[in-house]
Amino acid sequence: MLNEKTINKSVPIPLYYQLKSLILEEIKDGSYKPGDLIPTEDELGKMFDISRTTVRQAITELVNEGYVYRVKSKGTFVSEPKINRTVPGSNYSENTATFEHEIQTAGHTPKTVIREMKVIDTPSIMMEQGYHSPTGKALYMVRVRYVDDQPLEYIISYMNYDFFASLMTSNELETHSMGEIMGRDEKTRIRTMVRTVEALLSSKTDMQILGVKAKTAIQLLTTVRKNKDDVLLDITLDYVRGDLGKLIFKTEMM
Repeated sequence: MLNEKTINKSVPIPLYYQLKSLILEEIKDGSYKPGDLIPTEDELGKMFDISRTTVRQAITELVNEGYVYRVKSKGTFVSEPKINRTVPGSNYSENTATFEHEIQTAGHTPKTVIREMKVIDTPSIMMEQGYHSPTGKALYMVRVRYVDDQPLEYIISYMNYDFFASLMTSNELETHSMGEIMGRDEKTRIRTMVRTVEALLSSKTDMQILGVKAKTAIQLLTTVRKNKDDVLLDITLDYVRGDLGKLIFKTEMM
């Protein structure tokens, strides 16, 4: 337990960092479980004979990294572990593990719900990427992904209507990922992919769909995919809960 640990004041490692590491060890080995109350700043200061300022710096870093959270007048509690979402890098292929496989492997239950799918006039976000369809149309889709019945993220997709209009009348997306569907045909196979990440605070839409509170951290992952002829396949805007999910970018060097 934490009260059996010690901080070494004779080494050049900052005291706050040593305390942070000790608390993190207790969380990771299960001594402190999600929802458990950890000792107060005063208690930790007396336990290790260090200043309250030092303790506060250690706790603040743990809060910022999502391992613990503060409740006013009640104390500091251990957070639920975040769900890892692996983001494929430049080695992306249609064989990349799906959301469902990744979440199941982590011991959770995944679910994807198509909230909306419709044909729309070509939006400016696609025009800016050089998309021009003879029909002047695009396919618009909103999906919500759940982990253990908790909404983790929602994805807004703007898709090439000429390539993917058939999705309107099929149930393929219930059993296959977009990457798998794209990989079946040369004209829809992904050749280039550009991804950007932004840190946002929750909007009214985020609060409504994800059930989060105001000012919750949201990670926005924007993806633009094109085929070998540089024709736009789709643009996706993926809004991931920062309090529940963590994005991991993975690229294997060839």
